[in-house]
Amino acid sequence: MNKLAEENNELKKTLEIEVKDLNEKLEYRAKKNEDEITRETLEIKKMLHTTQERIEETIKVQEEIIMDMIKKFNDEFYKHKSNVLGDIESIKNQQDILKITYTINEAKLLETIKTVITKELSNKIKGQQSEALMRIWIEEFKDIIKKFEKIKDLTPQDFNTHLEELSSILNSFKLKIQL
Repeated sequence: MNKLAEENNELKKTLEIEVKDLNEKLEYRAKKNEDEITRETLEIKKMLHTTQERIEETIKVQEEIIMDMIKKFNDEFYKHKSNVLGDIESIKNQQDILKITYTINEAKLLETIKTVITKELSNKIKGQQSEALMRIWIEEFKDIIKKFEKIKDLTPQDFNTHLEELSSILNSFKLKIQL
């Protein structure tokens, strides 16, 4: 009877050590995955910043081109003003349409770029998170199966005791998955 209690205590200590080791491994992997996600997030932010700068530069160039076009248009308008009084209203309407079209196209371009960047960022992060979680879960399940393999040869009473411990580990794991 005393020997069984000692064996039980030794098995409890061994299980506690294994649980502690498993928790340390999980914390290390979580930190490693967090660092990797942080690094990738920073890379994506840099990429977004670079893309935004290019977009802003493109818009600036387009604005300059359009402003040059408007300026040329206005110059021509003032040269022929005295000769083309009837066309003044038509030319003003064309200028307004050009400005509105530019504004609409600029808004559409920015929205399209924003949508593409958001989708790419979401896809990049989503894939990495799922992959990292799956690796962790697979390792945890392997450890649980190994522990189960070790205890299945024990006496029914010891088996039940260890089975309850494994059940609590599985419940803990189940809670982690739900979060």
